[in-house]
Amino acid sequence: MLRAYAAIEMMRGETPHGTIHRFMQAAVACNLLFAELEVLDVFTIGSRRFVRFKTDQLQLDQATLDIRKDRGVVLPNGAGGYRVCLPGGREGQVSSVVMHRTPAPSLKRFYRGPSNDLWESQFHNILDKN
Repeated sequence: MLRAYAAIEMMRGETPHGTIHRFMQAAVACNLLFAELEVLDVFTIGSRRFVRFKTDQLQLDQATLDIRKDRGVVLPNGAGGYRVCLPGGREGQVSSVVMHRTPAPSLKRFYRGPSNDLWESQFHNILDKN
């Protein structure tokens, strides 16, 4: 069951698919495995674009430690709301309405999580370019 909502900042020239791949690599590096992830849409906070998703991994704080060095993340704050963590340690609040709104049908996509042995095969088009 997908229960945790979060968002990862897209870097310039990056696609939502590439952003999710980067998140999954970071989760594997922290040894945090999950079964699935569902991309919901892309939204903006100021001039930053974020890929919003939900997953069955509830320890997103630990899974995003490495990513936060160069990109922003939106995570649950433990009090029923959400916080945005930006590079440099800046933080702010994000409305629950933004994080729980109806997904955009054009971007909705399911991914197998890293607990599945074949999780990297869904990123073959990215891996072929490296």
